[in-house]
Amino acid sequence: MTVTSTTHWEGSRLVTAYALSSRQNLVYTYTLLPTTKQLVLRVRLDATEGQRANGPELMLVYTLSPSENK
Repeated sequence: MTVTSTTHWEGSRLVTAYALSSRQNLVYTYTLLPTTKQLVLRVRLDATEGQRANGPELMLVYTLSPSENK
Protein backbone atom coordinates (compact mmCIF):
# COMPACT_ATOMS: atom_id res chain seq x y z
CA MET A 1 0.00 0.00 0.00
CA THR A 2 1.27 3.48 -0.83
CA VAL A 3 0.50 6.35 1.54
CA THR A 4 0.71 9.87 0.16
CA SER A 5 2.24 12.53 2.38
CA THR A 6 2.87 16.25 2.28
CA THR A 7 5.45 18.11 4.36
CA HIS A 8 5.66 21.81 5.08
CA TRP A 9 7.05 24.28 7.59
CA GLU A 10 4.76 26.06 10.08
CA GLY A 11 7.12 28.61 11.58
CA SER A 12 9.85 26.59 13.29
CA ARG A 13 7.83 23.34 13.18
CA LEU A 14 8.04 20.68 10.47
CA VAL A 15 4.64 19.15 9.72
CA THR A 16 4.01 15.95 7.72
CA ALA A 17 0.46 14.82 6.91
CA TYR A 18 -0.10 11.23 5.76
CA ALA A 19 -3.35 10.74 3.81
CA LEU A 20 -4.88 7.57 5.25
CA SER A 21 -8.09 8.10 3.30
CA SER A 22 -9.99 10.96 1.70
CA ARG A 23 -11.33 11.79 5.18
CA GLN A 24 -8.42 11.08 7.52
CA ASN A 25 -4.86 12.36 7.87
CA LEU A 26 -2.23 11.21 10.32
CA VAL A 27 -0.29 14.37 11.21
CA TYR A 28 3.26 14.41 12.61
CA THR A 29 4.62 17.70 13.95
CA TYR A 30 8.34 17.98 14.80
CA THR A 31 9.70 20.76 17.00
CA LEU A 32 13.31 21.24 18.07
CA LEU A 33 13.84 22.91 21.46
CA PRO A 34 17.38 24.28 21.21
CA THR A 35 17.69 25.41 24.84
CA THR A 36 17.00 21.90 26.19
CA LYS A 37 18.29 20.02 23.12
CA GLN A 38 15.03 18.10 22.88
CA LEU A 39 13.01 16.97 19.88
CA VAL A 40 9.25 16.99 20.42
CA LEU A 41 7.11 14.83 18.14
CA ARG A 42 3.34 15.27 18.24
CA VAL A 43 1.09 12.78 16.44
CA ARG A 44 -2.63 13.22 15.88
CA LEU A 45 -5.38 11.80 13.68
CA ASP A 46 -7.31 14.52 11.83
CA ALA A 47 -10.74 13.72 10.46
CA THR A 48 -12.82 15.88 8.14
CA GLU A 49 -16.29 17.11 9.04
CA GLY A 50 -18.90 14.41 9.41
CA GLN A 51 -16.38 12.01 10.92
CA ARG A 52 -15.69 11.27 14.56
CA ALA A 53 -13.98 14.05 16.46
CA ASN A 54 -10.21 14.11 16.26
CA GLY A 55 -8.64 11.82 18.80
CA PRO A 56 -6.13 12.69 21.48
CA GLU A 57 -2.65 13.84 20.57
CA LEU A 58 0.38 11.69 21.32
CA MET A 59 3.46 13.66 22.37
CA LEU A 60 6.94 12.11 22.45
CA VAL A 61 9.92 14.04 23.82
CA TYR A 62 13.43 12.93 22.86
CA THR A 63 16.35 14.18 24.93
CA LEU A 64 19.95 13.99 23.74
CA SER A 65 21.89 11.61 25.95
CA PRO A 66 24.77 13.11 28.00
CA SER A 67 27.45 11.29 25.97
CA GLU A 68 26.06 12.84 22.75
CA ASN A 69 25.42 16.25 24.30
CA LYS A 70 28.64 18.06 23.39
